[in-house]
Amino acid sequence: MAEENFQTPDLSKLRRVLFWDTVMENIDWQRQRRAVIERVFEYVEEQEIQEIILFYGEEEVKRVLKDKKTGWLGTKVTALSNTTT
Repeated sequence: MAEENFQTPDLSKLRRVLFWDTVMENIDWQRQRRAVIERVFEYVEEQEIQEIILFYGEEEVKRVLKDKKTGWLGTKVTALSNTTT
């Protein structure tokens, strides 16, 4: 995690609709990091992507997205690599 002292990302930067199936305040942001990262990248909003990268760190986000090698996420990994280098 990029900032160890934060337990959650800045929730004001994430749309509640992203997590329509759960209560955002109940999300375990560390244990559910894969699902969070995938969902944010699935419903792309630049502010949300930047917040997730800030919260988890660029390398962790890339690792999670690279583990998912099929479909739309492959395009997102390429886009992330191109914007952060």
